[in-house]
Amino acid sequence: MPFTAAFPAVEPFKVTMSSLDLLTTKEGFNEDWDVEFGKTKAFYVRGATWYRKAVVDEVTRLARKIEDMKKHLGFMQDWGSDFFDWESPFSHVQIRAAWNKEALSFDKAAQVILLCAYAAESLHRENSEYPSGQDVLDQMRIEPAVYRIPGLDSAAYAKICENSNYGSTLQSKVADHGATAQKNPAVFEEMAMSHTVTLRLAVAVRECLLSDFPEIWLGNVEIPDEVWCAKSETIDLRA
Repeated sequence: MPFTAAFPAVEPFKVTMSSLDLLTTKEGFNEDWDVEFGKTKAFYVRGATWYRKAVVDEVTRLARKIEDMKKHLGFMQDWGSDFFDWESPFSHVQIRAAWNKEALSFDKAAQVILLCAYAAESLHRENSEYPSGQDVLDQMRIEPAVYRIPGLDSAAYAKICENSNYGSTLQSKVADHGATAQKNPAVFEEMAMSHTVTLRLAVAVRECLLSDFPEIWLGNVEIPDEVWCAKSETIDLRA
């Protein structure tokens, strides 16, 4: 059951650059990814559902620990890019957005997870039945929605839509290819308009379309020069 009482104090809980690989899969990222799209709202916090059940669900209570977290965690000095402004405002607004499956900029998504790790560690030191801060870092992830399928454009989408029922079929079919089943078929139209999605959805959609529409050319999934995160993608926060 989520923790509801006051958080106890906790000694410094160090998170360094080595934690970055625990937080996000950076497939296809180049060395300038932070400058190119790091501040774009295209990053989801996975594992939020697990955290809310295992540690704490109340956004306002969690937000009260933000200043303590910033004092104790070393991420502002140790976390890579100088491009991110770690001192910029961070509040319950970003936590609630993450809980509501809304995309954040990378630095805000990172701070949500780091805050969750700090709060969990403080509870764990009082009661070992709670997950530790390291458990949180192992469980929660930042999932970038920065991928598109070359060749999936308006002309290709018009061809696909000649089968009027295919959109609803694809909604569930992507789940057989490792992606989250989609609740809104509008995400596929967004993809055809060059909006970006998570890697797992892009790969799944490409596999389905290659199988069902072999006459349509589709390139390998890539990160475009400009990232525009789709608004309709269904995100699973459980893990």
